[in-house]
Amino acid sequence: MIFGFSFKLSSDVYGTLLHVAVINSFQYVYVRLLLMQGADPCAQDRDGYTPAHYAVEKDDVEMLKALIVRIHPDVKTFSESKDLDGDTTLHYAVARNNLALTTFLITECLADVNGGETSRPSPLDVAIFNNHPEIKEFLLLNNAKSRFNIKCIKFKSDDPQQDIQVNLEGLTLADTPITSTFSEINRSHKQKNSSLQLDDLSKQAAEFNKNNDYDNTLKCYQQMVNIYLENSESEMVDSEVAKIYNSIAVVYHRQHNYNMALTYYKKAVECVLTTTNYSQLGDYYENIGLTYATQNKNAAALENFQNSLNVRRSNLQPDQTAIERIEKFIENVKGNIRSTN
Repeated sequence: MIFGFSFKLSSDVYGTLLHVAVINSFQYVYVRLLLMQGADPCAQDRDGYTPAHYAVEKDDVEMLKALIVRIHPDVKTFSESKDLDGDTTLHYAVARNNLALTTFLITECLADVNGGETSRPSPLDVAIFNNHPEIKEFLLLNNAKSRFNIKCIKFKSDDPQQDIQVNLEGLTLADTPITSTFSEINRSHKQKNSSLQLDDLSKQAAEFNKNNDYDNTLKCYQQMVNIYLENSESEMVDSEVAKIYNSIAVVYHRQHNYNMALTYYKKAVECVLTTTNYSQLGDYYENIGLTYATQNKNAAALENFQNSLNVRRSNLQPDQTAIERIEKFIENVKGNIRSTN
């Protein structure tokens, strides 16, 4: 306890302070400070989620690293904690089709590849159900076992939505490129349906985009934005909406509609700046810089590349490859500016 305040303080709704820090994407240094002061990374909220569950659900590898690094002899690393459904963090990583997180959990965190309740699908079952061949092969290489005869079945009833719910009944999370954030606390029936809608729209958008059907791709993305804005006030939603705005911008960028691309890239930045989660901010500034550079607007490109570089350098564990790439962009733009003066 410091200054009469306990870092183990918890509530029925939000869990511990460490839960709050992870959910709201506090800077990693504050997460480590909480751990040094005795915060328990294995503590569970009323849904059975540990801080690690939330880090995985947000695809935040760096946050997960911050949670497991032993910076003090009394700091515990998270165990095979299970949520109320009996699923571990590895289930979450596999369900999100995140090979990097899956690899990190197994190789660095020594997660049990066959963990979780035995009456529930194993991580391998989740990979098979969601048709993730790379993750499936990685799990098999690490002696993963299947607990059920999992297979995807086609709609058989007159109500496709009902069939979707039946097929997903045994799984905690759906596989979506853009996160469904409605599982933070107890989700309502409406929010669960919205999560399924987001999953469906995300898959449709990916298919349309693959076939260069940009109009329908944009329609799917806009519907996803509307669902997020209608169903939650969490700042996690702002981060997810920002990802969709960025995806919309990329579609316009591919069509060489640079003005619309810039509009949505900037919307993505605005959304992120209302949160404390800046994990994608460097990417958005970089995209803006590339758009301006394509238009030979060198001063604006330089400003946004510099913003991207500053954000990336401020990360607790900076991505050196990305930093070097941005530094090359900056050198090229500066060269263009010198040649025109």
